[in-house]
Amino acid sequence: MAHIREHYGSYQCLIRIKGHPTLAKSFKSKTDAKTWALQTELKIRREEAGILKIKYPSFKDTWLIAEGIEIIFSFIFRYIVLFFS
Repeated sequence: MAHIREHYGSYQCLIRIKGHPTLAKSFKSKTDAKTWALQTELKIRREEAGILKIKYPSFKDTWLIAEGIEIIFSFIFRYIVLFFS
């Protein structure tokens, strides 16, 4: 969603869409900001802007990472026990 605000005598347009990076640009007129916001928002929604979606890890991926960390710590613990006994 686009947000336009007055910023130091010009207009700043902020576009925030879930899963995409935040975009910001300044303009002299409010109509230019609105036009850019509409065009950019449409491009992002159509995946034509060249901005890749942020891929968040799924529950399965985070579970696999936790399993890997647990295995590594168990090996480290075994070597520490062997070293000090």
